[in-house]
Amino acid sequence: AIVVNLIAIPIFSLVIIPLTLLLTGLATGWPDATFVIYFIGLLQLCLMHIYTVFEAIADVPFSSLRLPRANMAVTLIAVLITSMLLLGKRMWSMLTFVSAYVVGCLLWSSQTLEHPVVSLLDVGQGLTMVVRHQDKTLVYDVGPRYRTGFNTAEAVLLPYLVERGVRHVDKLIISHADNDHIGGYDVFTQAMSVGDVLTSRVDKIPIASECLAGTHWNWGELEFEILSPSKNTPIGSNNLSCVLMLKYYDTRVLLTGDIERPVERYLLEQGVNVQADIVLVPHQGSQTSSIAAFIDAVNPALGLIAAGYRNQYRHPHGSVVKRYTERGIELLQTPMHGSVEITLDQRSWSARSYRQSHPRPWRTAY
Repeated sequence: AIVVNLIAIPIFSLVIIPLTLLLTGLATGWPDATFVIYFIGLLQLCLMHIYTVFEAIADVPFSSLRLPRANMAVTLIAVLITSMLLLGKRMWSMLTFVSAYVVGCLLWSSQTLEHPVVSLLDVGQGLTMVVRHQDKTLVYDVGPRYRTGFNTAEAVLLPYLVERGVRHVDKLIISHADNDHIGGYDVFTQAMSVGDVLTSRVDKIPIASECLAGTHWNWGELEFEILSPSKNTPIGSNNLSCVLMLKYYDTRVLLTGDIERPVERYLLEQGVNVQADIVLVPHQGSQTSSIAAFIDAVNPALGLIAAGYRNQYRHPHGSVVKRYTERGIELLQTPMHGSVEITLDQRSWSARSYRQSHPRPWRTAY
């Protein structure tokens, strides 16, 4: 990127942009703009060739490098080394280096995740969630992949993990085989070290273990349990979604995938305890899901909706949103609030959306 920018910035700043402005002005004010249009065509051709070169460079291995978010320790060491180079005083530089290194190590050790963090990422019309606790990471679905090759595993999920220093995913759950949940699987598993893989569709991922009700494990005080599917779960791609319950002390989080009304009723009929403080609203808030009895059984304080902005399916449906809000359930929706991070502690939990963490001045000015 540095090499490309050293070339691209002067070309665009000194040639492309001034020529574009000049030719646009001439085209609007010149009586006979035929020759101007000809030069605009040439400029467009040049831009096409430039972008072709940039795309070729982007495809070169190691052309880009993702780095974790710089914490205070790294920042202090970087400032220290710079100061050493500028000051050139060996003794002072050595004392500064030792002091900063000790402080940096203390700050580094304080970055350990003491409590679980559950993240709903904004991947448009699809789903990706991440659960991190201590030194372990679980990923629930990897978002869609499009015909153009664009996929949210590469564009959203991987940068999110790398920025937080995650180099290995201990558990990967692919809830079911719809593209908006499984689409980025190949790209993700090629780029990230992955441990166990669970899915309800082992025919799509042969190396995976089958996601079955009754499966459970724990990471310290954080417990995981698969509630569905079972052998008698109603059939259908969406209905086969892996339903996962997280329990941390008295806080419960329910991840539902795309289950629809038949599975919601089946879980209630089987007496499965679906009560949770936080629920991923099934199937992006579609009318196919979220029957009143299921919402009442879950009885959440917060509902999470993963959907694309102005998506073609019109998720979430207004009637479903009303069903939650009329029960006093707060809803955080990725098209409105962006990604959401929920921190669990021993007594409670707190949720914060991207738009709350990164407010825009024009949104808060009035």
